[in-house]
Amino acid sequence: MGQLIAKLMRIFGSQEHKVIIVGLDNAGKTTILYQFLTNEVVHTCSTIGSNVEEIVLRKTHFLMWDLGGQEALRSTWDTYYSNAEVRREPGRGGQRGG
Repeated sequence: MGQLIAKLMRIFGSQEHKVIIVGLDNAGKTTILYQFLTNEVVHTCSTIGSNVEEIVLRKTHFLMWDLGGQEALRSTWDTYYSNAEVRREPGRGGQRGG
């Protein structure tokens, strides 16, 4: 986890960023979000809708959106992509978004 945070700091510096975590239902999106927030593994239930948290690492602010993975919600994912800089799909590797 520490290596990932260090890498994010090198990429983003001291700014504000919007991060979207998308993936299939029960892929670990909420666990990733709250591990960033609390630096602990948190056991969660399936997300209905989304979770949003602001995470501050040094002087960098990340507004992190954890979007529910249920099939009915997947068609709405693309509406969150505008102005997003990072998209993380658990189990499939991260991609830079635009």
